[in-house]
Amino acid sequence: MAIYLQMTFSLLMLEMGLFISLVLPLPFTWRRAMLKFLAESPIVAKLQFGLKILFIFVVVLFVDAVQHMLRVHAEGKEIRQSGMGQNLRGESDWRTRKFLSERNMYLTGSTLFLSLMLSRVYAVILDLIKVQEDNALLRKQAKEGGDDKYVTLKKDYDDLSARYNAKFDKAADSKKAI
Repeated sequence: MAIYLQMTFSLLMLEMGLFISLVLPLPFTWRRAMLKFLAESPIVAKLQFGLKILFIFVVVLFVDAVQHMLRVHAEGKEIRQSGMGQNLRGESDWRTRKFLSERNMYLTGSTLFLSLMLSRVYAVILDLIKVQEDNALLRKQAKEGGDDKYVTLKKDYDDLSARYNAKFDKAADSKKAI
């Protein structure tokens, strides 16, 4: 396998490891610490920039692999139509080239697909952590200020209820007088 395909395979394995670490059911504090490190570390930011450039090269490799695979399939179709497919050595060579071209296409395509999935899962998990932090903050505020708010609201309700009843009684008395 060529060195650029070995690098693509290494990138694919790295993405798989990151994807598994993102979707593992970790405690909230561990997950938050891990994602905070990934979001704020300058080293990780530089690595992300380098990976973006690397993904541009993987896109180019993917396009090349698709073109090569289509060319190999077209050659095989021509050989079968011309009736020269009886040569076992030539057919074996064609099947080898077909296998290698398909392998390269699947390798680069899987790398690109997983990179898109990884970025989307990362964004969703960041949103989830933000919602969980907001939920924890609201629960804390509800526990701390919940009793004071209840007392204040109860007092306001009693006040408004008394004023309403007083006006209702006054209106009822004026109707009796008429």
